[in-house]
Amino acid sequence: MRWTGEVKRGRWYRERLIESWGSIHFVIPSGFDAYARVFHPAERDRLAAPETWRGWVPGGTHPGEIEREWVSWATVATAFGTTMHPLAQFDRLRVGEPDRNDHFLDAQDWRYAELRQGHLDAVSVTALAQHLGRHTGTPHAGIIAVWEGWGGMFQPGGSEEGTLLETPWRRHLMFEAGVSELAAAGWPESAPWVRHAWDAESPSIIWPEDLAWASATEVDFDSTIVAGSRALIDELVDSSTLEALEIDSTADLTVNGDHLN
Repeated sequence: MRWTGEVKRGRWYRERLIESWGSIHFVIPSGFDAYARVFHPAERDRLAAPETWRGWVPGGTHPGEIEREWVSWATVATAFGTTMHPLAQFDRLRVGEPDRNDHFLDAQDWRYAELRQGHLDAVSVTALAQHLGRHTGTPHAGIIAVWEGWGGMFQPGGSEEGTLLETPWRRHLMFEAGVSELAAAGWPESAPWVRHAWDAESPSIIWPEDLAWASATEVDFDSTIVAGSRALIDELVDSSTLEALEIDSTADLTVNGDHLN
């Protein structure tokens, strides 16, 4: 992965976006056959029985053994009796009164925190990259763009605007890299924008040299949008390693788009 200031390589991407917050084309180019939304896994935890988070006060009695796991949004919806669907909003899947730390508890005493905006965990990045790599003729060449606002980011070429890929409201550093590099589990170790491999900042935008698809993780979204061929989107929806649903090109990704919860 090598930094590049050739922003002209991203001109096609910028020209196919629209400045309408909530539209998928605010972050992902138009003109593809189909689109999918990849939902970022949610983390939940609970205390070993008979202890419970209910009534627990931070700084008080030290909690006992804690069980933690990553779960799908569908699992969260089932736990709270809400509805999982392509335009679901995570904050509407969790219902009830949050505790003093804004955590929600389900009937089984699992505690759910907020999702990290703009962050797809490294394991899921690898799983996504493995799917994407099967649907391009150039898996070893392409662009990875990373939002300039991540703490600790640097710009080898200086701070001139002309060396950054600009999208609505965002500017990104660009790196020459193939999606095959992200398909390896150890990708955070070689990613030049990653400060700590155990908590790697996910790529913001990815596309292959042949422009067969594009993937975008907007820093204010809790899901990743993928545009590509019908075959790619079908594979993502059927994936056993990711949670993804197809969305329409006119989808509203704001909280107002969730009409079922």
